[in-house]
Amino acid sequence: SAVLADSDEYPSSTASSMRAMLANGLAGTVAALQEKTGEPELPQEFLGLVGKVLHDALAQCLSGLKEKEADAAAALVQCEASDSARDLASAALEEAMVKLQGLKAELIAAKSAEVKEKCSYSEVQAATQSILDGHAALEEQLARSQRASQAAQNLESGLPAESRASTAELVLEHLAENGAEQALQAAAGSALSRPLAERHPFDVVTLDVVKTVLGSWQAGAAEKVATSAPSAVQARAEVLGAWAILDAARDQIMTVKEAIGEAEKALEQASQSFTVAETQAKSLRQALSRCLVQQTLAESSAGEINKALAALSRLADATAAAPAEATQDVKMAEYPAAAALVEGRRVATAGAGKPSWPLPRAYGMEHREFT
Repeated sequence: SAVLADSDEYPSSTASSMRAMLANGLAGTVAALQEKTGEPELPQEFLGLVGKVLHDALAQCLSGLKEKEADAAAALVQCEASDSARDLASAALEEAMVKLQGLKAELIAAKSAEVKEKCSYSEVQAATQSILDGHAALEEQLARSQRASQAAQNLESGLPAESRASTAELVLEHLAENGAEQALQAAAGSALSRPLAERHPFDVVTLDVVKTVLGSWQAGAAEKVATSAPSAVQARAEVLGAWAILDAARDQIMTVKEAIGEAEKALEQASQSFTVAETQAKSLRQALSRCLVQQTLAESSAGEINKALAALSRLADATAAAPAEATQDVKMAEYPAAAALVEGRRVATAGAGKPSWPLPRAYGMEHREFT
């Protein structure tokens, strides 16, 4: 009766009003029979009509159950795919975090290397500075000697008055710087200041001596430069090498910093992807849970209908097995609710032969006919 009365929970093609009448008739008829005979004996046509409604409800319930099972299976596939995508996103996120941590450690190491190479460069500079300074001084001395020698040659060949004085001053300063004899410096001052046409023979001799002295100094300076050149070249190479190593350490810091920037962007993207994947996985798990609940409810409904069919089958067995004397005085007219339903069934099937209704004992068992 409960299954018949609840058309929302156990739907069928039979109208709700008809089902309510069957439920009321079944309950009332069973009560009347039990009171009169002590046994729930019912007319077979009435039982068959009830069985048809229950069978129809079971068929619709099983059809709905198949749909819900299909929905649950599809939801499970989607959930598994989403879980896999979330796991991949989680692995990518962890990898991005590990990479970023590794780059930060590299940056610390690179900065430490820069400090070390900066110290090394300073040490190389200090160790080679005296060599480089000494060689630079020799090169400057050679350059001054070369300028003084060239100036003496220019004065010997004659110069205009506006440039003769400054050129002579250059030669005299160089003589004084290198400790030339005072007599030579005095004679050179007089000879160098005169124009070419006014020079005396002593002036010419003085200029020859000056050129010889300057040439000797220039040759000595050139020899000293040549001697110190290998050491200077080696010192410059050491400084340049230390500087190159320091520059490479600084470049490494910039490279690691750029890599950290890219890794931070990748980490942010991986975090966003994981959040999306986790949210989708959670949503699909909830959808799967709802599908499984609906499937469970449908299975429960099918079970309840099966119980109702089994109970109806037991009623049919009890009625069929009752002795004739126990039921011979039970007339259909004495049970108005059942009589009205059966009469309606007879009118609806008039001329169609003997009516029959399939009545399974339980879901999946054979049908029975009631006349």
